[in-house]
Amino acid sequence: CRNVHFQIFSSEDGTWGRYNKIRVHKLQGSKLQRPLARALVVGDDAHWLCLTDKGDYVLKLQVRLVEQVMVTMLPENFPRGGCWYHQLLATSSAGGCPIVLVTDGNKISAWAQSKQTGKWQRRPRVVIEIETILRFLDEAGGSRPPPSPWEVKHEIKLLWFAERSGTVLIKVLINMSTVGYFWLNLQSMKIVRWFSDRGEEYPTGNMPYEMSLAAWVPTFSSTL
Repeated sequence: CRNVHFQIFSSEDGTWGRYNKIRVHKLQGSKLQRPLARALVVGDDAHWLCLTDKGDYVLKLQVRLVEQVMVTMLPENFPRGGCWYHQLLATSSAGGCPIVLVTDGNKISAWAQSKQTGKWQRRPRVVIEIETILRFLDEAGGSRPPPSPWEVKHEIKLLWFAERSGTVLIKVLINMSTVGYFWLNLQSMKIVRWFSDRGEEYPTGNMPYEMSLAAWVPTFSSTL
């Protein structure tokens, strides 16, 4: 068994709650393949993708109950290793059921969970392919690296999921050269925007944050 340590922050009171430790059962393996990433919050539930040396799991903590951590195991054919694979927890719609996004360099696939049984489906669906992303890049005025005599290697990195809008920030590389950053809308399964990296690493020194511009109205005052 393992333990999950956490504290809950109240946005109403502006204070942190007590320190909690919950034992997690049904996890096989002696070590994590990587540290637990940022939690996916859906309603009052927090979810984490947990990859061990023996299996792949999704952990679910019901924050208001704070009694147990539910564990569901991903299928045996879930792609778990290799430098070209990237995984990210998301939802296909705002407040919807969790899905696990996986990239293999040529496409982004989504592994869904059955609402009836709670089990993860054995076959993923393709969300978008790399050629579709690169066509958007061409139409947006972006540029690809010059042709190479060597085999072309594509890499798609899943950087961050915006829970309110259901969009994913992704980074695309060709032969280890960055061609830009993209917003992928999961509901329409289409790229909606492209950003040039301008020679800088987008996440370095930045914390992605989602906000409603309609709700943010700056106040201006003048002195006569």
